[in-house]
Amino acid sequence: MRAPKAFHRTCRSRRSGIVLVLVLIVVMIIALAGFSFVELMLTENKATHLHTDELRLQHALGSGVEYLKLHLEQPPIAQSQTGGTLDNPTAFRAVSLAADDRRSNVPRHDACFSIVTGNGTFGPEGGIRFGVENESGRLHLAALLRWEEQQPGSGRTALLKFPGMTEATADAILDWIDADSQPRAMGAESDYYAGIEPAYVPRNGLPDCLEELLLVKGVTRELLFGADANYNYQLDPEELAPARGGTRAAVPSVEAVPWGTLLTLYSGQRNVTAEGQPRIDLNEMNLTTLQQQLGAAVDANWAAFIVAYRQFGPYGGSTAALPGPPQVTPSAPKFTISSVLDLAGAKVAIPGSNPQQPPKIHASPLAADPQAMAQHLPKLMEKTTVVKLPVIRGCVSVNHAPRAVLRAVPGVDDSLADRILAARDAQSSGSDSQRTHATWLLTEGLVDLETMKKLMPNVCAGGDVVRAQIVAHFSDKGPTARAEVVIDATSRPARQIYWRDLRFWGAGYPREWFAADSGFAQRRN
Repeated sequence: MRAPKAFHRTCRSRRSGIVLVLVLIVVMIIALAGFSFVELMLTENKATHLHTDELRLQHALGSGVEYLKLHLEQPPIAQSQTGGTLDNPTAFRAVSLAADDRRSNVPRHDACFSIVTGNGTFGPEGGIRFGVENESGRLHLAALLRWEEQQPGSGRTALLKFPGMTEATADAILDWIDADSQPRAMGAESDYYAGIEPAYVPRNGLPDCLEELLLVKGVTRELLFGADANYNYQLDPEELAPARGGTRAAVPSVEAVPWGTLLTLYSGQRNVTAEGQPRIDLNEMNLTTLQQQLGAAVDANWAAFIVAYRQFGPYGGSTAALPGPPQVTPSAPKFTISSVLDLAGAKVAIPGSNPQQPPKIHASPLAADPQAMAQHLPKLMEKTTVVKLPVIRGCVSVNHAPRAVLRAVPGVDDSLADRILAARDAQSSGSDSQRTHATWLLTEGLVDLETMKKLMPNVCAGGDVVRAQIVAHFSDKGPTARAEVVIDATSRPARQIYWRDLRFWGAGYPREWFAADSGFAQRRN
């Protein structure tokens, strides 16, 4: 029996409706798949851009290191002519890696780097300057050992000048870095560290990095690195809050200077002139060579007197000096010069041609009065040296060291440290030409001649090892990256000897700090 036509029409209608629904479902699935694909591609595109930005930041960090090396490899006089390294926004702020040619005014996503360091203030008002920190402004741990050898107890005395340092911690630090295994009165050696879980042994030598001092008995992170947890040279609100369960003050004292900013393992300076030429060794064994070298660098009277001093030594009698330079024929030297200052106010006695003839007394061209030393001593210090080494390590720069480090130098008391800081503050930024050597303390009347002689082995006026943060960023927006580096420019080429990646601690600085007053980036030639 055949079904009615109406029934067949109903079935066909139902089948058509199901097909339409199926078609709609298929279309929706395809659309959703398309949308998912588009979303995936957008995500991949963002990830690619983010990864590209990350790679560009890495290149910017590396470029910042190489840029700083190149700057430091220049002779001191060339560095000074380009603005120096202390605070030089023109050279160190927002240096772009992009090409200089601009064919449109459309802003570009340029990778840049800035070279910054702290302004020396430890607190909420801290901040940065566009420059580097001279490592010679810190106390070298090797210098502590040297002072201990020269005068037992002087290393401990130096460390006790640091804020918050105790006798027990000072002894423990010295025990960690000295070569023996005998604990000091309040120190710690292997027996103490063997009882710690997990146990370890002391270095008994200079550590590989300052962070290693956290292993020393009595040294805490806050004492070594302070409350600046994100290493941005200032105390942020969350860093000012009292430590959870601790006793940290809401606002740290001005004297709460982290020990990590006072100590170093890297300081050193090249034994060269401002033009980058080796200095003349006053203790050269060939006096003919010495006289020729001195004659080309300083006045002939200086050359003649120094050669005579090396041959015959200082004269301590009261006989008046004859006018003019001594006339000597260079021969084998019998005396050495321990300090350039030995020549100040010195005399030499030139023996006569026969025993009955009295010696001829000649005075040094460098008189011991302040006016004469202010005129002649800087040139003599610039051109000559009594140190044979091409690099002098471990001296403290009187131009850069903070009060705590100055006070730690043997022979520098609180009064002298304060006078040095006051003289530095009073000095205008553009008139430092006479302060390129530590002897400015003498020529400006801060110390007398004998005190300066005692200070000379331990002080300097600068150095060729620097520390800074390289901040990689973009000219418009985007992520940033930071790293702390130490660059040793005592040799050629300059070397990176320390690296600490700071990206884990965040951006650290507001982006507007790196914006130049006229246009964002300082272009690099």
